[in-house]
Amino acid sequence: MSIQKKILAIGAGLLAILLVTLAYLSRPTSPAPIPKISTVPTQVPTEAPTPTDGPQITSSLIFEPLPTIIPKDTFDKKLHDALKQEELTNRPDITISNLTPYSTDRFIVTTDFVDEQGGYFAITVSKVVEEDVKNEVNEWFKSLGLTDQAIARLKVTYR
Repeated sequence: MSIQKKILAIGAGLLAILLVTLAYLSRPTSPAPIPKISTVPTQVPTEAPTPTDGPQITSSLIFEPLPTIIPKDTFDKKLHDALKQEELTNRPDITISNLTPYSTDRFIVTTDFVDEQGGYFAITVSKVVEEDVKNEVNEWFKSLGLTDQAIARLKVTYR
């Protein structure tokens, strides 16, 4: 047998293997199993008493509601109040920033976060009409529960 015939025979064999492989890979596959849908009953059926008089009833169901589960309240009021008081005392700028923008007909209070050592909120009071507006702003700060010491630590700019 000549070399050309050997090469031709090997090529034909490889072609046959390739065709068999392609036929195997393109065969139809079985469909994926359909997942079962689970349902959650909202009511529990119970059997109703069969009446003795009147129309004949073959069967009936009475539905009673399932008991509802009330989630447990995990809010800790003492902890919340303690954290709020600590914020009023040590970080009055955060207290003010959570309540701004705040405005009246005489002034507007806004805050901007200033990125310095640890950062703080700079409070800007604009639309200042008269000098006594500063007293009104301080009265608003006090109505929020801020002390004079906390107000003194605020970085307030009047424009």
